[in-house]
Amino acid sequence: MPNRSPIDHQKLFAHMPVPRLIVRVAGGGSYEAVEINKPALEYFGRSPDQVLGQDIKDFMDDETTLQFEQTFEVCVSRKKVVTIQALPGVPGNMRVYSFLVS
Repeated sequence: MPNRSPIDHQKLFAHMPVPRLIVRVAGGGSYEAVEINKPALEYFGRSPDQVLGQDIKDFMDDETTLQFEQTFEVCVSRKKVVTIQALPGVPGNMRVYSFLVS
């Protein structure tokens, strides 16, 4: 039987080629970013210090924030994984990514 090394989840998360953001429910119904990878930083056009430990309202535009908050509420209340298929970009454009919320 081959000797398998444990998976380094931190390294895997950091090196994923698609945007990944880990958010937790914070007090007062807000959602705080606790981890983000480089593609997600590029997607939101932010640096780590502008995102980590911040409420999502602090680094997302109003429309994106509303979409994320509604998705998080469904995810938390139903205890089900939810996917956001597309997020708005600049007016008139659409940046399509799949965001998995669990």
